[in-house]
Amino acid sequence: MQDKIKIIEYQEKYSKDIVNHIKKIAMDEFEYNDWENYFNRMSFEEYKNEGSKFWIVLNGKDEVIGTIGALKVSSEEVKMNSLYVNKDYRKLGIAKELYELLINFSKQQGYKKVTLRTFFKFTNAINFYEKIGFVKYDQDDESYFYIKTL
Repeated sequence: MQDKIKIIEYQEKYSKDIVNHIKKIAMDEFEYNDWENYFNRMSFEEYKNEGSKFWIVLNGKDEVIGTIGALKVSSEEVKMNSLYVNKDYRKLGIAKELYELLINFSKQQGYKKVTLRTFFKFTNAINFYEKIGFVKYDQDDESYFYIKTL
């Protein structure tokens, strides 16, 4: 199955599929139903700016099965967004491959740190982030904030 998987940079023709992919995971798996309006307004324009990038993982049927975004915050910081992998494709190393792509891009851009926000319910994501060296530095009433120095 994994040999048919490919990672590409964002293309407009996949925008609705990306939103549906993220909605399915956030709403169906984790019951964040109040996010629907946010997802329906989701835009990828900011990822077209210099220092930012968005990647899509496609299966052999050209379906979106994974995503990750690198959003420039400052000359030294990039924010990792939208790391979502379809549950049928987890445990295949896709999230790790996306993460490594983002880290390599971030180093090429000269960023000194990567930050992210994740929600309490995303326990598998939290475990993954901590395993790859992210350190929790803050939290609010629904999420944790992590940082990794490059």
